Amino acid sequence: MRRIKKKHKLRLHLSLWLFITSIILPWHVLTQPITEMYSQVQKNSLLDAEKIHLHLPGGDVTFNAFIQKLEKLSLGKVGKINVVHIGGSHVQGGTLPNTIRNNLVHLHPQFFGERGLLFPYKMAGTNNPADFKTTFSGEWHGHRSSVSSHYAEFGICGITATTYDPEATFSIQLYPLNGREYYYDRVRIYHPFGPEYMKPVWTGQEDVVITWENPTIGYTEFVLENATTTNQFALRSYVDSAQKFVLQGIQFFLDKPSLVYHAIGVNGANTSSYLREPEFARQVRLLRADVVIFGIGINDANVPFGKFDKEQFKSNYEKLMDVFGKGNRDVFFVFLTNTDSYYQKKHPNKNALLAREAVFELALKHKAGVIDVFEIMGGLGSSTRWRQSGMMSADLVHFTPKGYELLGHAISAAIIDAVANHLHRSTSFNVLKNVELVH
Repeated sequence: MRRIKKKHKLRLHLSLWLFITSIILPWHVLTQPITEMYSQVQKNSLLDAEKIHLHLPGGDVTFNAFIQKLEKLSLGKVGKINVVHIGGSHVQGGTLPNTIRNNLVHLHPQFFGERGLLFPYKMAGTNNPADFKTTFSGEWHGHRSSVSSHYAEFGICGITATTYDPEATFSIQLYPLNGREYYYDRVRIYHPFGPEYMKPVWTGQEDVVITWENPTIGYTEFVLENATTTNQFALRSYVDSAQKFVLQGIQFFLDKPSLVYHAIGVNGANTSSYLREPEFARQVRLLRADVVIFGIGINDANVPFGKFDKEQFKSNYEKLMDVFGKGNRDVFFVFLTNTDSYYQKKHPNKNALLAREAVFELALKHKAGVIDVFEIMGGLGSSTRWRQSGMMSADLVHFTPKGYELLGHAISAAIIDAVANHLHRSTSFNVLKNVELVH
């Protein structure tokens, strides 16, 4: 009976959003992704629908600040809301963050626009997300901050692609989102400077008005005459000693109010991976994150039971929080608990319970949010059911694309559920005054 009540609640939230969007945008353009999200969440028995919730154990002060920004963005009173989703392979694969991005940017017509930060993983010899295509020439070598034996100039994305070929080129094709193109009028290439490094140059069709260089933080930015959907980059040596180029990340900008969803993910990353080099901290602050979704921890916990260092885990997370806080002191942090998994495919990994305790303690201390993905999945040992349903890979750690999509819908629903409840009480959203919402 309790599950039925929760589904009724979700249906009411769906009705609320459909009511809002039906008066501001053609039906099929905006409501379809949200309809699909709620449909998936309601009908799938793998999810414990009662656990789909944004927990705020330390109170809702920082969450309310985020809501105020959402309201201002919907009214065109603020230019950008930057959401950063950081994690390991769950994020690098792309399906999980892309699902959440797709849902959040369709909450309001003002939210779609700027694409944000990405890394062309194919250039580093690893799996590339499906929402953009990477094309390149020349020989490139990849390094990951998650691999202790890899030493490189790790920056904002925690992964690099390095070439010594002066004729190398690269380009990124951003695929449309539900039929809408991602345009951009500025492109920022993150890379180290120095006498030994080559520099990127724009060779795309659109004319460049200004080229900015910031050697201290490490980026070159190209300001375009007109917004475009195509790009091409080459390399130049301005001194004889410049023999290599290290790509640390690419960010696409658009001069339009947007909810920008940045994804930072590296296969095998744990909470210490992104703390290896100071360049990460210097560069990631530029994102000025309004919300950070922390999805790190599955690799920290992938050790024998009793070997997981809960206090070190929390300490690393607090260091990362400090890094993002220096970019925006009003940032709202959301922790995702570890997904259920098996240790070496032998038995359920009980370290997930300790990691779960840790993030709830951090959320209480720092007034952050928690989405309890572990419990949403069904708790300890639930991986077997997900595997049997074709939602999880044979390693009982990673998910299939359908599994990641379902998790993305559940995480989105938790966020939207909290937002819908708040906006229902908001006097600035007059359209909601007479809508009854079950909480």
